[in-house]
Amino acid sequence: MTEDSQHQPSQPDSPQQTLQPSSPQQTPRQSNTQKSFPLDSFVTPTCKRTLASYTYEGISATTLDQSPYFQRRYQNKDAESKKARLTGVLENSPFVQKTTNATVFSNMSMVQSDHTAERDTESMVFAKGRVVENEDSVFEFCRPRSVALRSVASDITAHVSAELENRLSAGPAGGAGGEPIPAASLPNLQQHQPRYATKDPLEEVSNWLRLLKKGKVAETKTYFPIQQFLLFSMREIDGQVEDRQKDRDLGRLLQDYCRILPFKNVDTGPQGKDDQRRVDIGLYAQGVSDDFSFDSVEVQQDIDYSSTFAVIEVKPDSLAASVRQALAQLLLYSRNIYAMQPNRRFIWGITMCGNEVRTCLFSNDVVFSSSAIDITTAAGRRQFVELLVNFSLCEVDQLGYDPTIRWRPEHNCWAIEGPDTAGKSSGTTTVKTYYSDKQLLSSADELFGRHRRCFLVTDEKPTGNGIAPKFILKDAWPEAEEDPAQDKRSEIRFMHHIATELAQSDVEDLVYPKLHAGDRVHIDANGEVFEDNVKNILGSLFSLRKPDGGAIPFRVHTRVIMDNIGKPLKHVESVHELIVVLGDAMRCHSEILKRCSILHRCITDSNILVVREEGKPVRGLLIDFDSALEVGQVRAPVRSEQTGALPYASINRLLASDVEQTELDDWESLVYLICWYATIGICRDKKDRRHPASMRGLAISKWRNGTPKEIGEAKRNNLDTLNSIGGKIIEYFHLVKDIDVLQTLVEDIYMDLFQNANLRKDGTCDGSRYRGSELQINRKMGIKRNPFKERLEKKSEITTALLKTMTEAWKSSRNICIA
Repeated sequence: MTEDSQHQPSQPDSPQQTLQPSSPQQTPRQSNTQKSFPLDSFVTPTCKRTLASYTYEGISATTLDQSPYFQRRYQNKDAESKKARLTGVLENSPFVQKTTNATVFSNMSMVQSDHTAERDTESMVFAKGRVVENEDSVFEFCRPRSVALRSVASDITAHVSAELENRLSAGPAGGAGGEPIPAASLPNLQQHQPRYATKDPLEEVSNWLRLLKKGKVAETKTYFPIQQFLLFSMREIDGQVEDRQKDRDLGRLLQDYCRILPFKNVDTGPQGKDDQRRVDIGLYAQGVSDDFSFDSVEVQQDIDYSSTFAVIEVKPDSLAASVRQALAQLLLYSRNIYAMQPNRRFIWGITMCGNEVRTCLFSNDVVFSSSAIDITTAAGRRQFVELLVNFSLCEVDQLGYDPTIRWRPEHNCWAIEGPDTAGKSSGTTTVKTYYSDKQLLSSADELFGRHRRCFLVTDEKPTGNGIAPKFILKDAWPEAEEDPAQDKRSEIRFMHHIATELAQSDVEDLVYPKLHAGDRVHIDANGEVFEDNVKNILGSLFSLRKPDGGAIPFRVHTRVIMDNIGKPLKHVESVHELIVVLGDAMRCHSEILKRCSILHRCITDSNILVVREEGKPVRGLLIDFDSALEVGQVRAPVRSEQTGALPYASINRLLASDVEQTELDDWESLVYLICWYATIGICRDKKDRRHPASMRGLAISKWRNGTPKEIGEAKRNNLDTLNSIGGKIIEYFHLVKDIDVLQTLVEDIYMDLFQNANLRKDGTCDGSRYRGSELQINRKMGIKRNPFKERLEKKSEITTALLKTMTEAWKSSRNICIA
């Protein structure tokens, strides 16, 4: 699954060797101002837990003041240097929420253990097929871009490493001066400390390193020494930075300094989790705020995904299986970090397997893992210290954060830079600020792919009375052409076309997405402005091949702002409301296909919104055309991620058929979507929905568990005949008011799509398989015939029948909703 790439990290002499423009459209534009965003604006406030110096609770400030080490390092500092203004504290997001993407409603159908097991399986599959190993170029991506700052980082690394080795070699007595290192007590972690724990925390590190050289060390006995290693390193880095900030020029270079600190609690379930996984060690980035002092540090106790910068996954040995498992677990954690941090572009992770430390970079399509660092050697420890120094001094976008999304504590909202006009992705669109204080309509919790997020926003500056949303802002990373002028898959281009054509439609009460503004995202980096795309982020890594031999797809960061406002599909309150909303979406789908020749290709519950406007009946809105294609377009490359969430994907797509994907696949997705909602329960009150435990053993549960091929085969089996779908799926719809209406609708759509009279050839072809004598004859003659392919010959007639069925149901339910 992995690809051994022995690329050695380059040693650029100038910032021009990073973030190189890859096309004329990506040529850097000179920034008008030298931006320096406060770090506290990238992740948001939580309650503060102030503790003295680099210690956890349990040691008094008096004890620290009396420590010779503390006095040498922190006392008698220049008063002016203590007023250093850097960045603020990276803390919790206000969005304490579960994920709301395409899989959320279906996740309600699973007990926690099933949900965790499903994700474990998925992560192990990806750990075998999406990881590029031994790629030390990952270290380049957190090196400061400025030549001068790289020199400072190198100098600080040398000083900290020398001090660390001096302390380790000096033993319990301390350093050259003989003074002991102040203890960093962890009262609630005593069970993780060796029995021979001493008052000198660095001695614990020394003991741990000595045991590692001899063989395995239990995970629980590794947590405490790692925390102390990190705290000691950051304490030393702090001192070096503070000394240099007295110099005016160096102080300006160090204005974005941040600490990389461990959360106090270890081996625990983080806040914001939606599975049963426990994180070994969590790291967070803490910037310097107005009330910052180099004399103290605020330490977060509980691991929280909304403020986690990276996770360290620990294994007792360095066996290949352990390394693989550690990577798989980091993948699981990355899903939750993406979901809980609306401004996260990519994620860092670290594995510590025995004495081997690896640094991992999680991108949209691939994980890059460095070769192993031996932490028991001085060279290995120096390299790890260098990583911490670079993390502390690099720009915030190199940590994986989005500098164009900032938290505004004074208004308790996100401030998001977005296009002011519906541009043509030229990079010249005027930028304005949008504000959001609501929960996300959908958050990015996918392991790979577009990482789509949808915000409810306004362009009016907050006044303190809350925010009244005017638009939906979609932030995503779709695959695209590098030259925006040649990108025929651009959602912005599609929405321009849709708005023009559907404005002339005579279809009754048609709801369609209306573009307010849209463009590619640009960010400031090292004083210049660059398009935010994977090629600029990954640099030399972008040219590598994925483990399966495929190229890494070009993705670009886009923002699309729509005038329409809606809520997720789970907010429907009755069967008839569900039918109206889905009917609106599919009527819009058909009209867009008819007038614009644009096929949506991704009918899921996250792409259909519930629209409620005063004085109007409930309506449905079809959104998200990132996966869309123009019909008749030269066959475009299939996007690397699965088109449509697995529970809703068509059999054709799941079985990787070479049959052309058409609107029939989208209508098939609608069948699965209705069945999911009907099985779980369409009720205003959540307590009236089906209990997750009752989903176990149902045939429909196999629509989301397993490989795409296994899910495709399960669906084909369930849809063999009307009796089959009736007895295995429809019969188990959750009993709520008017559920019989939904049962009838599913049966009607199924008959139109799979057993349409126009499909039958001597009664043998049902659209998904052959039956009877025809099947036997084909087998004997060795003829391989595909019923899905033959179904395309009657596509027009089938589509007409489907639209008629849906429209009739829509009208009936709409009248009931109005009444």
